[in-house]
Amino acid sequence: MLDSFFNLLRNYFNVRSFEHFKVFCALMALSSDSKTVSRLSSFLAFGPSRGKRNDFLIQSPWDEQQVLKHTAMDQLRDLYRPGEPLFLIIDDSKKAKRGKHVEAVLKVFDPAAKRFITGHQFVTGTLYYRGITIPFALRLYLNRKSAKALKQGFKRLTALAVEIIEALQLPEAFKAKVYVLVDSYYFNQTILKAAKAKGFFVIGALKKNRNLLIRGRKCKLGIYMHNLFKRETKQSTTVQTQKGKRRDHYVWNTYTVSRVPDPLKVVFSKRGKQRNLLAIACTDLKLSASSIILYYTFRWSIGASREGRINQSVRVRPELRNPRLRSLGGTVAREQDGEALGQHPLKGGCATLQVASRINADVASLHANPVAEAVDNGRRQQGLLRSI
Repeated sequence: MLDSFFNLLRNYFNVRSFEHFKVFCALMALSSDSKTVSRLSSFLAFGPSRGKRNDFLIQSPWDEQQVLKHTAMDQLRDLYRPGEPLFLIIDDSKKAKRGKHVEAVLKVFDPAAKRFITGHQFVTGTLYYRGITIPFALRLYLNRKSAKALKQGFKRLTALAVEIIEALQLPEAFKAKVYVLVDSYYFNQTILKAAKAKGFFVIGALKKNRNLLIRGRKCKLGIYMHNLFKRETKQSTTVQTQKGKRRDHYVWNTYTVSRVPDPLKVVFSKRGKQRNLLAIACTDLKLSASSIILYYTFRWSIGASREGRINQSVRVRPELRNPRLRSLGGTVAREQDGEALGQHPLKGGCATLQVASRINADVASLHANPVAEAVDNGRRQQGLLRSI
């Protein structure tokens, strides 16, 4: 299984880098402990020095973006089933950093920790297909100061999200509707325009301060949906979530939203016993309201806990723990840190994402309806690595 996975990626590496890549994939996927270079090296009884493995993460010129994308497309081909929709989840992620000499850090609010942190911010693109989560793209956000220092062009978060949408080129035989799932920050004209140009639909939340055009007059969405929810007859649907089933009540209609040229199907939903209402908009006017609610819950097919660990209810559990970023190209920004697995998450981090998702996708593709498969038994095989 792993040999076929590695052979597909051989052309992205030279001979020496390819050997390092294979070893890191195996070590990071099977190790449940700290993933520093010294810790991973301790599993091997022989081979290159720890410094050589550091150099692979820091200086090796392999293109992590293309490797991650190639792996994702290969998995989609294996999982393909006509009529099944594909979801591209766009979101941003934060990672706190303690080092004083780390490049591209900024002060940003972390909603998971509910406080401001000093660290890195990423825009992530994750594919969700037939219950399988597949890592697809990561983009590091640089503020104006960091972009100037690193001699890079400044790009807003939405511009990075557009790059991810434009990068999604489906295999030739892969015919499926594609829905881009976003939160209220990314549901704007820039994202909608990029998705429309690719033939994709967008499903996302609307902020309460957005304006709806009702009979030619502007009306605040927050006020309108509460009044509408009180007087209209509600429909209901059952939604399966990570915590179990819940009953959602909703009303819907087609509206024109300010700063959005095309009409949108907007569903006003009340989740279970919660009091707050959620407005979910969709550019696919033919999609049912209940399906819009269901599809939007797929945004939480992968998420992070307050401690930074990734929580996921499906097969793939990509692990981005300790992604100590050196710089955009993987160059050193912390001279004294020889111990840490200090990679751009698109370097060493993508190795874990690829091998873990590949294992699980291969297992799930054997089922007509993929079910959760644990890979913990692989971690029990750590002792075998000493004989590699």
